[in-house]
Amino acid sequence: MPAAVALIGRAQQGEFVLRIPNACFAEAHQSIQTKCQPVDGPGIRRYIRWAHKNRELSDEQAEKAHHLAEKYLRDITIELSAVPAILKEVANLSCVMFALDDEMFDLANQLSLTKVAQKPFDHAILAGILVSSSRLWKQGERGISFAETDGDLQPWGSKGAPKDDLRKLYDDAHV
Repeated sequence: MPAAVALIGRAQQGEFVLRIPNACFAEAHQSIQTKCQPVDGPGIRRYIRWAHKNRELSDEQAEKAHHLAEKYLRDITIELSAVPAILKEVANLSCVMFALDDEMFDLANQLSLTKVAQKPFDHAILAGILVSSSRLWKQGERGISFAETDGDLQPWGSKGAPKDDLRKLYDDAHV
């Protein structure tokens, strides 16, 4: 996350223009809501009841533990409810959000028949980046970069081995 904050800061200073496919914001919202749910809440409550029943916690300790567990769950719920507003704020910070268009969707369809990206969302994002980068290059932009932490879209594998097919796509789009 610090790298993302630094990136936005550099964009705000005018060092470059940050362009983000709008689908990334929906994906971020969905991923955060899915991955950050407090699934351990019921387990914590069960453990407190078990520890209290087995006299490992006094009545007072069990009550305090229940209050702490409830606060934990409530705080996570509050933070998750703020995600849409935070994403909207990020979208308004020195970035250009663009929608996927027919040319991008056509490329996403073509990518879905290859081994370049395995997930449908990755096809769409990759197509958006490639088409957008090609257009920017044709307009005279240079120094086009793609900041990606999703290993599926990085042009190298987990051990640094190049993904030649993906690297070629990026090279052809001047990324």
